Amino acid sequence: MDYQQINDRIAQQFPGVVLDQEESQEQFIGLDPKNWLDVAQFLQYEQDLKFDSLECITGVDLGEDQELEVRYNLH
Repeated sequence: MDYQQINDRIAQQFPGVVLDQEESQEQFIGLDPKNWLDVAQFLQYEQDLKFDSLECITGVDLGEDQELEVRYNLH
């Protein structure tokens, strides 16, 4: 399953949770943070996804006028 298919599965399961992303070389899925636990459990337990390992967690300071971000690399 590729990045876009995973993004679509999350968007289908949790309407409105996937945030619009600017065009970027990076492949990431921006989520509304209030739904993080539900999405994480879906990614872990859904039979064809099975994201069962957290490879890295990173805090990102985007500057004075923006909120902090947390980025999770899942496998």
